[in-house]
Amino acid sequence: GCSDADFDGEPDATDCAPLDATVWGAPGPVADLDAAGDAPTALTWLAPAAPGASVPLYDLLRSDLPQFAGAVCLESDGIDLTGEDLATPGMIYFYLVRVETPCGSNIGSGSAGTPRSAPSCP
Repeated sequence: GCSDADFDGEPDATDCAPLDATVWGAPGPVADLDAAGDAPTALTWLAPAAPGASVPLYDLLRSDLPQFAGAVCLESDGIDLTGEDLATPGMIYFYLVRVETPCGSNIGSGSAGTPRSAPSCP
């Protein structure tokens, strides 16, 4: 059989942290990011189907361009599935959520299926 030293359900051969039961892989993307209201705008999302850890961390980013090269971090290493933006109403903003574990991160893919990129959060 396959060994699972930390008993997290992921075989040691594919577990990125085989001695830590709280982490087993890189996460999948979050789903259903929703924005409601203005100043503050309430943002909510669903946890990834494959979280990669028992408590993944979330970065919430805002950009005024859909490319996210100059995005700002609204939240860094959050543990819940909510955030808020206090930006002035009347502007168009784009939002992304990056999910992270000690084994990697995921910020999703663009509409063409190519991986997104964005600056890291402090």
